[in-house]
Amino acid sequence: MQYLLQYYDQLVLDTMQPDNVISIEPHQAEKLAATALQEKRKITTNIISFMLSLKKEQTARLHLTTYHASMRCLQRTCIQYSEHPVYNRNSSLKNLIGCVIDSIDYLSSFLEQRFQPYIIHRDNNFEPCSMDTKIQTSLSIDQLAILFRACFEESILRSRSLRSLFLSLAPLLSTRERQELSGNSMRSKSYHPETRDKHIIIDTLQTLIEKIDQY
Repeated sequence: MQYLLQYYDQLVLDTMQPDNVISIEPHQAEKLAATALQEKRKITTNIISFMLSLKKEQTARLHLTTYHASMRCLQRTCIQYSEHPVYNRNSSLKNLIGCVIDSIDYLSSFLEQRFQPYIIHRDNNFEPCSMDTKIQTSLSIDQLAILFRACFEESILRSRSLRSLFLSLAPLLSTRERQELSGNSMRSKSYHPETRDKHIIIDTLQTLIEKIDQY
């Protein structure tokens, strides 16, 4: 069976390099974003079929660990791209990079949730928590990203770096939509907040102010 992440490898490591992406027109960026979403669904189905075809647990562990490591590598590369000026000054490219990061994060989270016992984590920063010890929040990962970034920049929460803060907090939390949160994805989302998510955080903080005022 062919390498399942071939599309994302070519897209991220070639097409989306900052020096190459400058020539992409808005309609091309929209098409790439749409294709990335289609590939996400296709890869999810293909991974399940591929894993069911394997008969040895050792082989399953090898393939899943390799795919998971590749996804995290692609995700880190996209996050680095997203900080480049070419993505920040072009709305269609900004949407493209956000879409690709979300798609790869979805695939990574899918592996972690569906095949957690088979994945060997080589990242020293990754320490999975059991569901009994996780703190569930009503905020989404996008909203948490905004809140934590603001707390970091105002020195309410202190850490070596913003990335370190997200990597430390993400494994401790779960949302209604996701049991496993990605610190790298959270960091990326903090740099491209949606207006709706900002308003939700502002409303939430206002509610807390009113609650604290009653103490």
